[in-house]
Amino acid sequence: MLCGREDESPEERSACSRPEFPNHLDVHIVRGCPRLPISVFGISYLSPAGIGSQADVFYSRIAAFRESSPSAELRVLLGYAMAHELGHLLLGLNSHSPTGLMRADWRTKDLIDMARGGLGFSQEQARTMKAKLWTFASRKESSLGRPSAGR
Repeated sequence: MLCGREDESPEERSACSRPEFPNHLDVHIVRGCPRLPISVFGISYLSPAGIGSQADVFYSRIAAFRESSPSAELRVLLGYAMAHELGHLLLGLNSHSPTGLMRADWRTKDLIDMARGGLGFSQEQARTMKAKLWTFASRKESSLGRPSAGR
């Protein structure tokens, strides 16, 4: 979700006004969101610069999706949905991918992969997230006057 839109709800406006990335990331499990298509399982609140610290996952939608594959436990699906939204917070805008955890539209095959623990971030996504966190950590250390350790 892009913050700063004219049609933002009060909840969205509030979530967008507290960017604390990356010191504090919030993922809330909420019932749902009637304004979004039923195929949407969560939302991350990002500034126009692609930075945000809050995301919501929609419990009722994830529970309904789970019905298509009883082999995937609800708690596992919730965990994957939370990881997906955290991926948006760490990867920024336009971070969906054609496969893997950051796929925009999960399918029954993805449920099977989740049940087996086989759905994850790509190596490139992992590198991008690590680099982003490292950059922010280095900036914070520099602003505090501490030398940053090189790696």
